[in-house]
Amino acid sequence: MSLMYAQMGLTTLKAGLGHIAAKGQFKLDKMQQDYNNAMQAIATAQQNNALTHQEVNARDASVRAAQSVELQALQDKSSATASAASAGVRGGSVRATMNGLSRSRMQAKFALQERMKSQANANTQNRRNVAMSAVYSKDISVIPRPSAASALLGLSASIIDIYDSHQPEGQKVSDTLAGLGRD
Repeated sequence: MSLMYAQMGLTTLKAGLGHIAAKGQFKLDKMQQDYNNAMQAIATAQQNNALTHQEVNARDASVRAAQSVELQALQDKSSATASAASAGVRGGSVRATMNGLSRSRMQAKFALQERMKSQANANTQNRRNVAMSAVYSKDISVIPRPSAASALLGLSASIIDIYDSHQPEGQKVSDTLAGLGRD
């Protein structure tokens, strides 16, 4: 009988230590999940910062390009006016030249605006992709908390098995339960 009690004691100790280890593992798994989610949030923030820098740089480039178009248009208009005046030309040909220069300026501004719209659409899509990536990358898996009740249930089953292994045939718990079903 002392072997049976020793086995039961070791099984109880093993179950207790197993439950303590499971609780520790649960805490580690939860900390790892929180860490991974925090690192993902930082990566998302860095991607958003990079997108913001790209947007600012694109707007700055657009403003500089628009200024350049306006400056070139003013220079062209001044040159055309000076050339017409020095040649003594007036009338329809000068107006046609000025209209052509004005049309070129408007076309250049329209091209810049279209490029900015396209860039804004691309930036919006990039931000949407980053946001979706952040959602899909977040670890929301459930980490099961170890249960003392299930540990005790497993311990009870193990102790009954040990007890049964030390009983003679006909006196085992399974034999007793089988006899109850026949009554």
